[in-house]
Amino acid sequence: MLLTRRCIRTPPQSVLLRVHMEVPMPAIKVGVREFREQIARFLESDIPVAVTRRGETLGVYVPTPRKSFKSADMTELRAAADRLAAALSDVDEEEIVAEFKQTRRAKKGAGR
Repeated sequence: MLLTRRCIRTPPQSVLLRVHMEVPMPAIKVGVREFREQIARFLESDIPVAVTRRGETLGVYVPTPRKSFKSADMTELRAAADRLAAALSDVDEEEIVAEFKQTRRAKKGAGR
């Protein structure tokens, strides 16, 4: 870890102290093809990924800190459930099933 300090003089009678910390982050090196094939895994990871082509680094994917999944997901899920309930409030379940069966029969008849 590298720690540096700098004192910056601003208007008289005031001093601003800044501290800069550098923390080395281990990165995984992968080729373009592997990155493309396993992108879902890398997007879920908290480790930076250096993408290379023929040994030369093309770029680095650095994941950002994520918000809490439980609170965010539950809030969004409840809101979506409320919207769905409002949209389906005037729909009759039997009508939907009958329409589905009719559409399915029509597709089977057209396929023969």
